[in-house]
Amino acid sequence: LTIEQAIEWINDDEVVEVTPAAVRLRKRILDHSRRKTSQKTPS
Repeated sequence: LTIEQAIEWINDDEVVEVTPAAVRLRKRILDHSRRKTSQKTPS
């Protein structure tokens, strides 16, 4: 997965984590219960 592919692939609730060894897709809020709460409240 390249940085360009990751940027095309992510959703609004995700971020791209780039390290020397890897490119990863991560959720902005890792805690599942907090993620559900934040989806209900407008930002």
